[in-house]
Amino acid sequence: MSNAGDTPNGEASQAQPAGRGVKILVWVMGAGILVMTALLILGLSLGWHKKGKAEPAPDPTETSAAVPDSKGAVVPLEVATAAGARLVGTSLGGKWVALQLTGPAGDEVILVDVASSRVAAHIVLKPGSGSTP
Repeated sequence: MSNAGDTPNGEASQAQPAGRGVKILVWVMGAGILVMTALLILGLSLGWHKKGKAEPAPDPTETSAAVPDSKGAVVPLEVATAAGARLVGTSLGGKWVALQLTGPAGDEVILVDVASSRVAAHIVLKPGSGSTP
C-alpha cells in the first residue's frame, strides 16, 4: 500500500496547501458576494429598479379623447383650409400634431391637440409681412 504522502512518481513534489493570502482572499470574496446579494434583494424590494416616476393621473376636468358616435366609431376631425391647399408635411410632438399646408394663399401650419381632438392654433404665413433680423 502507499502512504498518503507518497506520489506515484517518487521524485515529483506534492501539491502545496493554499497559502494564507489565498484563504483570506476567498473569505473576503465570499463575504462580498453575500453583501451584494443582500443589497440586490433590498434594492428590488424598495423598487430601485423602476425608471423614472409614474405619470400623474390625467385631470378629469380636461377634455380627453374624441367622442365616438352611436356606433362606436370615432368621429373624424374636420379642419377647414384654404381652397387648393395641400398637405406637405406633418410633425408629431407629444400630444400635438402640426400639419404643414401650402396653397395659392400661402403657407400655413395647423396645430392639433390629439388628446382633445381639436385645432389648437391656425398659423398663416404671409411673405413680406414680418421684419427680418
